[in-house]
Amino acid sequence: VDDYKNKILDAMEANASSILYPILKRPDEKRVTERAYENPRFVEDLIRLIAADLVEFDWLDGFDIECRNEESIHQHDAFAKLKYRK
Repeated sequence: VDDYKNKILDAMEANASSILYPILKRPDEKRVTERAYENPRFVEDLIRLIAADLVEFDWLDGFDIECRNEESIHQHDAFAKLKYRK
């Protein structure tokens, strides 16, 4: 993977409630879920934090960020979108 992709991924993961894993065993799932509960993020806060990191990359001319939280207990999803251009 190109280095710039890793830097963008690092900015996303560093600001999220938890790192994303493609597959977990049950004990690991419990630990990841507990960590996410200790570090909650609203979708609008998450995109602002990611954007704050991305604007520091001088090689990016701009970016669009979208975040959706698929709600399990509400009738709607939480959604936020941010566009930035230098």
